[in-house]
Amino acid sequence: MIVKGKSTPVELLEIQNPRTVANYAELVKDWDTALAHYTAGRFAEARPLFAKLAEQFNDGPSKLMVHRCDELAAHPPADWKGVWKMENK
Repeated sequence: MIVKGKSTPVELLEIQNPRTVANYAELVKDWDTALAHYTAGRFAEARPLFAKLAEQFNDGPSKLMVHRCDELAAHPPADWKGVWKMENK
């Protein structure tokens, strides 16, 4: 992700903690698969995987990625580098 006002991408991390779901390893594996499709610009392949995660775990990041996949599939960027650029905070 490139945050507003910056030009260099940063990596966002989620840390496992005591409130993490029991099947966290499964979530991470499925997330990584979906993210690989997304990063490669295969938004139509990534979307159902993120949607499944959003339904199964009811988590905000997966819901956000469903929305981004919809937006990017509808308007594919010509210069996609696998990084979402935030336009506002």
